[in-house]
Amino acid sequence: MQTQRWIRDAQARGWRVSWVRGKSLHIACDKQGCPGCKTLPLDNLGPVPEPCELPHKGQVAAPVFDEYETLVEELRRRRRQLGLDQGDLGNAMGVADGYVNKLEAFARVPTFPTLQLWAASLGLHLTTSAAPLPNATIRAIEQRAAKPYAPEQARFKHDR
Repeated sequence: MQTQRWIRDAQARGWRVSWVRGKSLHIACDKQGCPGCKTLPLDNLGPVPEPCELPHKGQVAAPVFDEYETLVEELRRRRRQLGLDQGDLGNAMGVADGYVNKLEAFARVPTFPTLQLWAASLGLHLTTSAAPLPNATIRAIEQRAAKPYAPEQARFKHDR
């Protein structure tokens, strides 16, 4: 029962349980894209950790949000370069009045299809390029390699 209370208190401070293996508990920061994490012994969790000390902006890790800010600034710059105001762009996108203002002011975060529409309406394409893998992804790859899926665990089974 004490462990459950400890976990609830940790969640209240912005942590989530990632995994429990053997006698270890792994918690991670609950902010999107944050690499903050800790591995603790289950038999002696100690005091509930303070909130993650890494920089965040709202519910997102600061470096991730900084990249998003750069993208929005590029879209804003392109809109102005084309001589459009926010209302013009909203009409071209087919979105509600004031929505572009909310996007540019970070009051709304668009879904990916809306982000694609935003860029396309400005004559831009969103593309991807290779980048270094985050530590969390590297750990996930290593864990998966150490314990591959059994055939019955496959999410999609095909009769081919």
